[in-house]
Amino acid sequence: MPDSRGGKIVDEKKRNLKRMADLLKSGATMLSDSCPECSSPLFKIRGEIWCPTCNKQVLIVKEGESASNLIGQSMFDSVEKIVLSKLQQNIQQIKKEEAPSKLNELGVLVLMWLDVLEKIKELKSKRS
Repeated sequence: MPDSRGGKIVDEKKRNLKRMADLLKSGATMLSDSCPECSSPLFKIRGEIWCPTCNKQVLIVKEGESASNLIGQSMFDSVEKIVLSKLQQNIQQIKKEEAPSKLNELGVLVLMWLDVLEKIKELKSKRS
């Protein structure tokens, strides 16, 4: 009779394999690189590299690259995605809104998000 710890390990391995299979089914690409923490294969999902076992994003620093530049670029990309999402939400709200005061408020937000996007693009171009 297997001990409970052995059963938990087998269940965890099955969950990890299922997670990997689900990633492949959803269009992710399995990479030849492995996770530096757990040695599981890494997956590329919408341009980002993830370890499905650790459930963490992984940044791969290539020879000649600076880790800080790569981390900074990743941070800018994440912020840019959030800002684009917020901008899209505000535009959808404007389409539905009738009250002039609320439209003004939303217009100010849209301009603010556009300014933030412009600043991000400037900073990204300076880092390149």
